[in-house]
Amino acid sequence: MLKRWIKIVLVLLIFILTLFSVYAEAPSNDAIFYLDSYNDKFITIGFDDFPAQDLGLDKSVRGFLILNGQVIYDINPTVNQAIKDSGSLCNNNPGIVCKFEGKITSTYESGHIDIIYRIDKTVTFNGNPISPGGQPVEPTTLKLFNEKHIKGDFIDANLMKFEGTVEKKSSWNWVFGCSKWQDNDVGGICLLENYKTDQVKTDQYKWWGFVKAPANGNAVVSMIRGDVEVSKDNGKKFIPAKVGDILKKGDYIGNGFESTSSLDFGYGKLDVYQITQIRIDELTSKEKLAKTQLYLRVGSVAAKVKHTAAIRSDFAVTMPSATTGVRGSKMFVKYDNNTNTATVYTLEDQAYVKGILDTSETIILEGKKVNIDSSGKSSQPEIFSKNEIPPSLYNSIESSENSEKNPDKNTNESSSYWIYAIIVIIVLVLIYFYYNKNFKKK
Repeated sequence: MLKRWIKIVLVLLIFILTLFSVYAEAPSNDAIFYLDSYNDKFITIGFDDFPAQDLGLDKSVRGFLILNGQVIYDINPTVNQAIKDSGSLCNNNPGIVCKFEGKITSTYESGHIDIIYRIDKTVTFNGNPISPGGQPVEPTTLKLFNEKHIKGDFIDANLMKFEGTVEKKSSWNWVFGCSKWQDNDVGGICLLENYKTDQVKTDQYKWWGFVKAPANGNAVVSMIRGDVEVSKDNGKKFIPAKVGDILKKGDYIGNGFESTSSLDFGYGKLDVYQITQIRIDELTSKEKLAKTQLYLRVGSVAAKVKHTAAIRSDFAVTMPSATTGVRGSKMFVKYDNNTNTATVYTLEDQAYVKGILDTSETIILEGKKVNIDSSGKSSQPEIFSKNEIPPSLYNSIESSENSEKNPDKNTNESSSYWIYAIIVIIVLVLIYFYYNKNFKKK
């Protein structure tokens, strides 16, 4: 009896810990990520503008871009394709007027994704024949639609895999009828045609997909304000950037005056400020090691790397005069290419810097800065004031200070999961002793 209960408790413990581990590793609710999609019926369920080749996939693969809990997708091309596919029935037909409208609703929260995209087609028969030499048609309006409802959950932190179902509903066509037959007999020659909506057809099948970026050597542009450009040909040509752009080793991103942007690396984020240009020199992810190296040609950036046990990260920013980096912390770096001087500010935990003339790294603790002169020599760390950094970074410092003053209010999610697991185990043990005690009495 005892052995059996021990086995039950162990199995439940493993299940609970696995569940919490997977949930904790799911992309955060405000994350940006590309998710490819496959299914057991070989039906396209992703979007046509999915950048499969940029992600190293076959060009036929489709998928989704998720940002801040929603799917980012321009449905207009899909609507235009539906109009094109309708051909002569809807286009330039004197007997029919068609109207198309597309709509997409989506949510992503706590590892669960829910997407509905639908195209409605309103077809109005105005009484004229719909084919040359045909009979008149009884005036009517039909409401047709094509809809897919995609649901899925994050199920595997190692593979970064989602899995779920697709429910398809469609009533896209109309069926022929006749309102008036010659000599009032059914059959023969129809003198007045009519049309009705075809019955709704449904289908359901499984789908699965994997997070492809930011990961596997891909960074994703997650925010743009103002004049932001990227180059994917080693800086030869710059084009306007857009949210969702995928950047790899050798690519550039540059901001104009009063312009900002953000890059997401999966395990870390980089905010790029005005009049700044950076180049990605290294972007690798092998097993549990992620390494990023950026070259700051001019301007300022703020880098934040997540604390995570699953990934050991090395995030570095190089300049002509120095190299600086963080490992699970946050820093602000500014470089003046006219004077070849730089300053590194630590906003959370600690950062490191090494000038080209330094013999060893200098550790910079939270709330302090280091200046690097034009020769590449680092100063001693000193306290900095908030007015030395962009106002957008004030909140992060204040949040950090509040965390130190009020540690009881900042219990993280993973700690909560462990508490829940311990409570469940205690309850199971109490149940075991209760039933074991009653069993012995009998």
